[in-house]
Amino acid sequence: MLISSPMLGTWALGQMYPLLSLGLVAAWVADRRGRLTVSGISLGLIVAVKPQLAPVLLWPLVRRRWRAFGAALASGATATLAAMVVAGSGALLDWLGDVGNRRPDGYWDNNTLPGAAARLFRENEFVEPIAILLWLEPVAYVLGIGIVILTAFKARRGSEAGCGRWSRLRF
Repeated sequence: MLISSPMLGTWALGQMYPLLSLGLVAAWVADRRGRLTVSGISLGLIVAVKPQLAPVLLWPLVRRRWRAFGAALASGATATLAAMVVAGSGALLDWLGDVGNRRPDGYWDNNTLPGAAARLFRENEFVEPIAILLWLEPVAYVLGIGIVILTAFKARRGSEAGCGRWSRLRF
């Protein structure tokens, strides 16, 4: 799988989704088998590869799996520091600056709330916006973060079997 054409093509495009999916499956299987440290290490490496997936760290946190959460933090930090040693601290600072200045592009594959706001309410090269409302992008970010926090809060109060199901929410 690691040297297959789809995997190499995905890496060439800068998309790591098969690798991330493999890490998520490994974390889930390890968690189901009671191997919390292995599960946490997998989650930490996922976040080190793609920091935008940091909300996956809510999984052990909400379930009060402290060993898995600690392993996730330790493995993510270790992988990030190892990459910084190899590539240099300047590369990490350049990357952080690039991520901090990036805006959603409005591309159709961007299925996030800010991506939808960019498509619908800002000039972009993919669609004609409904209206120009630039303030909706920051609102979409806040709304997305709020949904993650609300889900984590509700999941903590619910049963483990129904963890995170929106159908049981009562507002």
